[in-house]
Amino acid sequence: MVEFALLLPLLLLVLFGLIDMGRMFLVQSMVTNGAREGARMAALGYTDSEIAARANASMPGLDGVSSGTHTITSTAVCPAALTATSQRSVTVTVSGFHWVALGAISGLFPGGGITAPTPRATSSMRCMG
Repeated sequence: MVEFALLLPLLLLVLFGLIDMGRMFLVQSMVTNGAREGARMAALGYTDSEIAARANASMPGLDGVSSGTHTITSTAVCPAALTATSQRSVTVTVSGFHWVALGAISGLFPGGGITAPTPRATSSMRCMG
């Protein structure tokens, strides 16, 4: 019984660490999907506001993860009329989502604890006109 009491905090730390790692991979996957959807909209010639709206719509469930300040940037919108020789491409970057790794447990460490990486994704597509 004493051994279990000594190992329980370590086992819980490992368990919650694995759960948080899974959340990190989920968020990275959703951010990558948002960048891809935004690049697809940009390649079809939509405006910046429509690109951002589509990228946000393709990342459902990130409201609880985001600090509310994420950025969606695109290099340029494709022109409406493309010629056969114009090989333009657009790039959309989604970044700025933050969460605290291991939640309140990170406050137990001196110096602010564990910092989580910021998920960031960039996607490029050729203009389709």
